[in-house]
Amino acid sequence: MKRYVQGTLLGVGLLSVTVGILLLANVGADKDTCTLAPSLSTVGCFLRSHKELAAGLLTLDAAIFAAWIAWVSVQLQLHYQKLLANTELEQTTDAIRFHLEDHLACLSQVWRVIDLALAETDESDQRRWVFHAESNLISLGVDGTPDVYMQRKEPFTLDQIKDLATGLPPVRRYHLVAALGHLGLIYALAAAIRARKTQGQTDDIESRLRSLSMIRESLSRMCLSLHAFDPAMDRQFAGRHKAQFDRTPTAAEWAAQIDDIQRQNAELRKSNAELQKIKDAIKEIEASEPKG
Repeated sequence: MKRYVQGTLLGVGLLSVTVGILLLANVGADKDTCTLAPSLSTVGCFLRSHKELAAGLLTLDAAIFAAWIAWVSVQLQLHYQKLLANTELEQTTDAIRFHLEDHLACLSQVWRVIDLALAETDESDQRRWVFHAESNLISLGVDGTPDVYMQRKEPFTLDQIKDLATGLPPVRRYHLVAALGHLGLIYALAAAIRARKTQGQTDDIESRLRSLSMIRESLSRMCLSLHAFDPAMDRQFAGRHKAQFDRTPTAAEWAAQIDDIQRQNAELRKSNAELQKIKDAIKEIEASEPKG
C-alpha cells in the first residue's frame, strides 16, 4: 500500500475514533446536550462542552500521526540503505568477476585438455594429450597471473582479488577465499610441473597422470566454491568433467603436498641461481678477452 493512502486511512481512522468518543461522552448528558446535525455549530458545541476530552483526543491523534510519519521516515532510510548496500555488493562482485575473468578463461582451456588426456585410452595419443596439458599448465604465470593469454587489461593477482572481498558478507567472502585458495594451489602445481621441466626431469606417464588428476580435483573444488559465491562464474566450466569427492583430504596429506611443492620451487630457485652464476662467469670471460 502506498504511503499517501496509508496516511489518509490513518488520519480518517483517528478522527473517526475521536468523533465516536465525543458522541459517547455526549450521550446521557443532563444539560448542554449538543444536537446532532451536520454543521459547524455542532462541532463547536462538542468542543465547548468537552473541551478537555477533545483537547486530549486531538493531542493523542497528532502524536500517533507524528509517530507514523517518523516510522515511515525510518523505513525509507532503511530501504535506501539496503539499496546502497546492494549496489556496493553488486559493484564489488562485478569487479571480482572482471579480474577473475582471464584466470578462469585460461583454466577452462587447461581443464579441457586435462579431460582429454585423462579420458584417452590409446597410449600414444594419451602421451600427446598429457604433453599438451602440461604445456598449457606451464604457460600459466607465476604468482597467479596468466601470462600467455589475450588479456584486455592488467591482470590482478589472487591477493589483490582477495583484497576486493573485504566488504563482502562473511559467507560469500568465505566461498571466494576458498575458490582463490584452490586456484592458488593449481598455480603452485603448475609451477611444480614447470620446475621439473626446467630441470630436465621426466616422470613416468602414471605419475604425470596422477598430477593432472590432482589438478582436476582442485579445479572441481574451485568450481564448487565459485558456484557458491556467484552461480554465474562457473558457467564456462559447464562442459568440464568434475571430479567426484569421496572424502576430504586430511591435513597431513595437504601438508605433504605443499612441502613437495615448496621443495620443487626451492630446487628451481637453486637451479636459476646456478644458471645466473654461469652467465656471470661467461660475461667475465668475455670482458677479459682482448678485443680486436
